[in-house]
Amino acid sequence: MSVRPTDSARKMVLPTLVLTETCDEEGAGAMSVAAATDPYFVRPVRVEVESSRRDGKPNWAPHQFNLFPLVLEGSGAPWAEAVLFILSAIENTPNPDMRTFDAHALDLAAFRRFIEEEDIDWTRFPPSKLSRPTYRFRAHLNYALGAGELTAQTVNRRMGTVIAFYRWLATDALWAPENPPWHERDVYLTFKDRVGFQVSKKVTTTDLAVRVPKQDDPYDGAILDGGRLRPLPQNEQEWLVEALSAAGNTEMTLIHLMGRMTGARLQSICTMKVRHVLAFDEEQAGAVRLPIGPGTGIDTKGDKQMTLHIAAPLYRALNIYANSERARRRRLKAGSDDPNQYLFLSKRGAPYYASKMERRTFDPENKRRYAFDGGAVGT
Repeated sequence: MSVRPTDSARKMVLPTLVLTETCDEEGAGAMSVAAATDPYFVRPVRVEVESSRRDGKPNWAPHQFNLFPLVLEGSGAPWAEAVLFILSAIENTPNPDMRTFDAHALDLAAFRRFIEEEDIDWTRFPPSKLSRPTYRFRAHLNYALGAGELTAQTVNRRMGTVIAFYRWLATDALWAPENPPWHERDVYLTFKDRVGFQVSKKVTTTDLAVRVPKQDDPYDGAILDGGRLRPLPQNEQEWLVEALSAAGNTEMTLIHLMGRMTGARLQSICTMKVRHVLAFDEEQAGAVRLPIGPGTGIDTKGDKQMTLHIAAPLYRALNIYANSERARRRRLKAGSDDPNQYLFLSKRGAPYYASKMERRTFDPENKRRYAFDGGAVGT
């Protein structure tokens, strides 16, 4: 892999990554790394014939990845400790979602840019608390928050990632700073469970946490659902329908109509398969009930089991589209005209959103291209 020198640290995504170990030329499965300054040989850590790993880690631990995030230093070289931290977190997570670790890489790249710009040694923790890298980064984030450059959510996430990084260094990497990177204490949170019983939970917090009092306006007309969302008033919904009609894009029109008429999330609509709309009854009246969630092939937030109520005319439109020549051409570009294929595909045969199951399946050539979720390189 070649990287170009840059002036500041950044995040980079590898389309594919297979974990290897160095070996002799005669080793089973040995491959030459000729592009290196001093050529050497490697082999995959997973022994496919025996279904075991050479490094002694459990078989369920992932060993090959699509869209693996790297943190690069300003010189363009990978930041070794940050990359190993992300790799360790992924390997210790069954069925990892790479979007989560992509966010960790962005946070650590921001931290790396800060320490390079301020000429800070991130491994040195002097006696003066305010001179330590963690406290200086917290002050930097506080300033960005006050200037309106970052949201409180982003600030807390970045600080949390840096804390997790140093905790990993102190445990897995056997690193010990000369002075504490932060001070922590235990607090107890009290809440009621789903049946109404009061429960207390111990949580460890640090003095690096950025506390911003919540002052929600109960009259702003927004709903809280992964962010502050504003329902579209009637006139804006009419503008949206007019814009979709003018664009003449069948897929976009059906996707938006599904969202508007069922309230379904984009991830649910775009992970629908052809088979979900094939069983149409011409005598059907009212609404068609479509189960979504685990076991159905349609993703939901938090893997919740739900049922979509789709008006019969809209369901019929989906059925007609699934059987159209336009949809068949797109499925063929995706690889197969199969009932298990995504219902909505771009003109290149790319899904608009990748299902969780597909994200967890390694693609050695990384041919996936997603239109909405930013999950792939080269979209």
